[in-house]
Amino acid sequence: MKQAVVTALVLVLMLTVKSSAQGKRPDDFGTQWVRSHPLTLMAPTVLGEAVKDNDWISEGGFNTVFAWKHRLPIYEAAIRQGIPYHCHVNKVRVTPDGIHADEWSKLENIIEIYSGAAGVLVYDEPKLPAFSSAGKAVAEIKRRFPDALVYSNANPISPLKAHGYSSPDRAGTKYLGDGIYDDTPVPYTYDDFLDDFARIIKPDVLMADVYPFWVPEKLDPKWYLKNKYFLMLSALRKAGLKHHLPYWIWVQAYESKGRCRYPSESDVRMQVYSSLAFGFTGIAYFMYDWPHDEDRSLLDHELKRTRLYHDVTKLNSEVSHLGKTLRFLTSTDIRYVLAEGVQGPGSLLLAPTGLSPFYHKSRVAELLNEITIQDSVQGQDGLIGFFRDDHGGQYFMIVNLRHGEDVTADQAGMVLTLQFAPTVKKVARLSRKTGVPEILVPENGQIQIALPGGTGDLFKFGDATFVGMGNLDSPGRSASISEHPVARAK
Repeated sequence: MKQAVVTALVLVLMLTVKSSAQGKRPDDFGTQWVRSHPLTLMAPTVLGEAVKDNDWISEGGFNTVFAWKHRLPIYEAAIRQGIPYHCHVNKVRVTPDGIHADEWSKLENIIEIYSGAAGVLVYDEPKLPAFSSAGKAVAEIKRRFPDALVYSNANPISPLKAHGYSSPDRAGTKYLGDGIYDDTPVPYTYDDFLDDFARIIKPDVLMADVYPFWVPEKLDPKWYLKNKYFLMLSALRKAGLKHHLPYWIWVQAYESKGRCRYPSESDVRMQVYSSLAFGFTGIAYFMYDWPHDEDRSLLDHELKRTRLYHDVTKLNSEVSHLGKTLRFLTSTDIRYVLAEGVQGPGSLLLAPTGLSPFYHKSRVAELLNEITIQDSVQGQDGLIGFFRDDHGGQYFMIVNLRHGEDVTADQAGMVLTLQFAPTVKKVARLSRKTGVPEILVPENGQIQIALPGGTGDLFKFGDATFVGMGNLDSPGRSASISEHPVARAK
């Protein structure tokens, strides 16, 4: 009975793609789509047997199935669990003129037979020479399925190159628009790459993958986090805002012997909450199942739930609560919070590449003047993202970045003291655990909060009217929360 009710509710809310040669899509289709759906928590799966005759995806708090391959048990599992699914058009099925004819036939048959299709990812990680082909494929899917979310997935920034990003036949050239390149050699940066990706492919959402937990024999993970990880998140945020596209991310939820280590609870939380602080509105965990006997993901090689599966289940519950509001917010700034308490412009040298530090005289410190991390240890820092809603409401999310191999969230806890301007009489926090807003009243201008490792809290300056807490059919609607309990800061 419970499953039937859930299934019926999801079927009412979710988008079912219909084939059509008609219908003009609005320029902000991606934004409208994100705001009319729960914040996407996607489980990509490749093994049909991993989801056959079980409900592990819905029980893990995922709200979207990603079919990495066209395997019928995956689509059947999505329908059985009442979860929308996204299809994948593999790069080998994309020709210079678009999508191969037999792939079209297969895609149309799947969408016709298995109700609940919501999106299509075209060509994973295309190189620059393939952008034109991927763009033609994306355009054709949009034309035939105007209600579908259509997107591609961008290559990550090269972890081993000192600067920027290059591609074999376009390195050193600059895209000028309308398919025209300037042949004058110029540095071709990752920002240029993402600009080309957005302009040529024209996805509904900007998406990329970044997997930070390398094994030391392959690459120093601390170096990668400081020099590449936040740089890439910053570049995706910048490109998304520039091109008016929502931006999504694949996070690492797997190990690969000799390349990537298995993420801990604090690791996976750090990835997800730092992405949310940057303004990402879709999270995909790579990979739900992992078809390599020696490695683990959310399932092990025997298709049993792993420790990480249970960590992600708890995490998804929290993100689904915060996502009701986050999908309606626009990122306005992102800053790094140094644990060692260095203040002023000189702290820029200690912040990761791509991030500016938060300090008491910085532009963003008008309402929240200072952040102090108790028992600070160099390198165990925080992150703060600032947002606004369409009604002028101001928000911020603060994240504890402490994490480590085999380290739980509780083991990496952090206590922070927030010092507010005298004009700030109260702030509201949206509970990660319950989804219920609460009022916090500063004492002597201060509020103290405790965050588990890798975890963040979402706040709003002023009242507890969080945007998006109303009906999903009323995008942007703010619901009054005055009837909920009020909590004072300790």
